[in-house]
Amino acid sequence: MVVAANSALITNGGNTTIGFSVRPEQGQWQDTQLDSGQNREFPFGTPRFEFFIKSDGDKTVKKIFDCGSKYVIFFNSAESCWDLKLATEF
Repeated sequence: MVVAANSALITNGGNTTIGFSVRPEQGQWQDTQLDSGQNREFPFGTPRFEFFIKSDGDKTVKKIFDCGSKYVIFFNSAESCWDLKLATEF
């Protein structure tokens, strides 16, 4: 699947429903959630987007990514929190 240059495809790689927030870079935050294994394309309309997620224990991750790619939400065991990374396989 090809992802549009101003969009991002995000998949929930976890084993539970995960809530998170995304926005076009410097745009309006959108709260959303994905069920385990579900993916959704987000049409940001900008070259980059921001991702925010809060894990148990008030640990948060906020990052900026390039659009036009596929990403996966995963549990980062080294940091003990949910995180987002570029998907190497789908």
